[in-house]
Formats: sequence, C-alpha cells, structure tokens
Amino acid sequence: LTGVEEGAHYHHERYDGNGYPEGKAGEDIPLIARMICVADSFDAMNSNRCYRKKLTKENIIEEIEKNGVKTFFALQCRHCVEPKCVQACISGAMYKDENGIVRNIKEKCVGCQSCIMACPFGAIKMSVSGTVISKCDLCTENGDEPACAKNCPNGALKFMDEKEAMTK
Repeated sequence: LTGVEEGAHYHHERYDGNGYPEGKAGEDIPLIARMICVADSFDAMNSNRCYRKKLTKENIIEEIEKNGVKTFFALQCRHCVEPKCVQACISGAMYKDENGIVRNIKEKCVGCQSCIMACPFGAIKMSVSGTVISKCDLCTENGDEPACAKNCPNGALKFMDEKEAMTK
C-alpha cells in the first residue's frame, strides 16, 4: 500500500489546519492520511475508554457529520436555490449564474466574510491569501463534469442533477 508511512505521520492533521504535527490544511493533507483519520476517529468513538463508554453507531455518525468539515473533508457548496451568501454579499461579488451555479468574482470581493457567516453549510472559506473568499464553483468551464468528480480515483464522487441524485 503506497503512502502508509505518510498517512500515519499526518493522520492527526485537520482539514481546517488546526491539527498536528505540521498544521497542514485541506488538500495539503495526503488523502491516505485523511482516510486513516476517519478510520482512527471511528475506532476511537466505537471503543470503550477509561473516561467514557463507546458511542452508538448513530452517535458516531452524528459526530462525524457535525465535525467532519473541520476535521476530515471539505464540504462543497450546495449551490442553493435561494443562496444566503448571495443575499449577504455587500460587494456584489457573489452571484448565481444562469445555470444555477453560485459563483464569486474575486476581483469584486472585499473580504468582509458576510457570505461565510450567511452560508448555513460552512462551505465558504477565506482564501489562502486571507483577503478574499474561496468556494466550489463546480469548475465546469471546461466541460460538463467538475474536476473533482471527473478525476476521483475510486469513483466515489458523482456529478448528477438533483432528481437523479434523489433516486440513488
């Protein structure tokens, strides 16, 4: 298995950058480390500890869903029908295009973070520069399928319309 040593080394990093040993964040954390982190967290919550009994599977799933965006993975923009982020944007940088994709014009963004506070899903973050926001825009300019779904090595990410998704 390739990358196990790297995965073991970085599996305590957190997606929000508040982990250790190096404080890596987001996609800078190797995928195998993120996978080990989820497995290790599940195992820890599913085991009796000297300070608490093991959690039920329902509680474990609830805990992962509650803290997953900070710890394990990115929560992508849901491109809401009535996006609160667009309503909250004071500079007009956030908008919904003709295809229903919520986009951001970085040149118009003033970095006020109103959209971040308005997003009920925590899907909008400050960019690495800390001066503008960053969010998923489906990167569909070069085709019909976002790069994350197109390049997912295990086929876990799928891009489909809402009606099709509801049948899966």
